Amino acid sequence: MTDIREVWMNSVVGTALNPDGHYGYQCVDVPDHFAEFIFGVPWAQSVGGVAGANGLLDSASDAYWERIDYYHGFVPQRYDVLVYAGDNLNQWGHTAIVESADWTGINVIQQDGFAYPWQFVDGNYYSAKPAHRYRLAYAQAGTGPLKGVLRARTNKLIGGGASLNPAGTTETTPTEEDDMFSDLDRERLNWLWETVSGGKSGYKEAGAVAADAAAARVAAEAVLDAVSPGETGKRHAGAVYAALDALKTTDATVDATELARALASALPAELAKKVVAELGTALGGK
Repeated sequence: MTDIREVWMNSVVGTALNPDGHYGYQCVDVPDHFAEFIFGVPWAQSVGGVAGANGLLDSASDAYWERIDYYHGFVPQRYDVLVYAGDNLNQWGHTAIVESADWTGINVIQQDGFAYPWQFVDGNYYSAKPAHRYRLAYAQAGTGPLKGVLRARTNKLIGGGASLNPAGTTETTPTEEDDMFSDLDRERLNWLWETVSGGKSGYKEAGAVAADAAAARVAAEAVLDAVSPGETGKRHAGAVYAALDALKTTDATVDATELARALASALPAELAKKVVAELGTALGGK
């Protein structure tokens, strides 16, 4: 039995979603349609009516949704309903359903009430573009910043969210985030590990963390686990923030902001040298 949310994700792209029958194909029509599909009740019962997408966190029923307000380092999960706050270009905000996410952005299924082509309905021009895939940032002009997400309560799903194969083991559905580091240069990851471990000749003097090589080695292994592809329990958490959490468990003194910047910038090769200095500072090296 396939998770009902997955059935929706795999069937809706290219479909014009308009459950309220007004104002063309709006962004709010997507979570309304999603809710009706996965819960089997009218959207007004689970999502509620809103003047704009940014009102969804307040209108949605607690019986059907868990509300999660955005916090620094938060990375949405597959099936989450994104709610953006709006800005001076669009006071109504935006909403979409998450396909996959990492700390750099979010892949979604959405509609956009401003998107071309347009249709003349209800006395004005509105979008005629059906549901489509898109990549959103955590904040951009026209949506404002991410305000939070709605996460469906699995006990309310049709089928209870079950996703089992005939043998009784849980199915997994590949997503982009599972492979987000699949093309990353493995040599660069090994270089990072060796650099902060204090055991690489020619690097240990530059690495500053060599003063406590044993603790640094534990931290380095945690970093490598956190940024490796397919690490269970971490691939959905955002590699940078998973690495931060791993490093915070050591005795080293960590400056979270600087370390996040260092880890993020470590991925492009041209910034690799910066990692040594930043990690050395973040881990309290001299």
